[in-house]
Amino acid sequence: MAATDGVTLAQTLLDDYLRRIEEICKERRNPQDIQHAMSNPTFKAEQHLLMDRLAAEYARSLPLIQRPPFLTVRVGTLKTEADFRHALAETDPVCNISQWAGDIMSKPDFAANIPQVEEDIEFVYASNEELGYPKGCTRLQTYEAGLKLGWKLCLPSDGPEIRRYYLNQPMNEWLLVAMEPIKDSDGYLLVFYVERNDDGAWLNSNYDNPDNIWNASNRWLFRRNCLYFSRLNGSFV
Repeated sequence: MAATDGVTLAQTLLDDYLRRIEEICKERRNPQDIQHAMSNPTFKAEQHLLMDRLAAEYARSLPLIQRPPFLTVRVGTLKTEADFRHALAETDPVCNISQWAGDIMSKPDFAANIPQVEEDIEFVYASNEELGYPKGCTRLQTYEAGLKLGWKLCLPSDGPEIRRYYLNQPMNEWLLVAMEPIKDSDGYLLVFYVERNDDGAWLNSNYDNPDNIWNASNRWLFRRNCLYFSRLNGSFV
């Protein structure tokens, strides 16, 4: 039944999409524009980018408790630090690991918190402003606000897990991982973040003492139970 429902939903969405495309085509004054656009070798990629952007904008418009997962990942398939390093090196494009991120990956606190049981984990993110701090706040205040929503802190290993699956990250975006900080080789507390810049996709880390004030626009990733929020009855099912 689930497969049939899935096929029906896919067909319904496709029909709706085609109707909208038809409306747009009728509105275009120059039909050749449509032909040229569809003949462009980047047409398919551009459509994916448009869908990603519009879906992300819609998700951000929803109340936090209704926000769909940013990413769903099966964790527990990698068992050691070396597994994570190898997996990041094998992605396409390759995911880079900064010197500082690599440092805390080598610490016992990272290895000790790698899940050994496979399970699907949903990840969501929110800015400090969305969490109720329009002037910014400390990491602990961010975490407290996320936990009040029923979200959970990430494990340190969630940082590289998110990095290796979030391959379509927009340019110049960076997302912090809401995790217990790990001390680096110099004794400083660091948390992971994932970013994309001109040098590619990176797993990086940032210093975070308890009294640091993070900007209102800084966005943090949390874990959420794999439950579906139904807008019909306003609850998770």
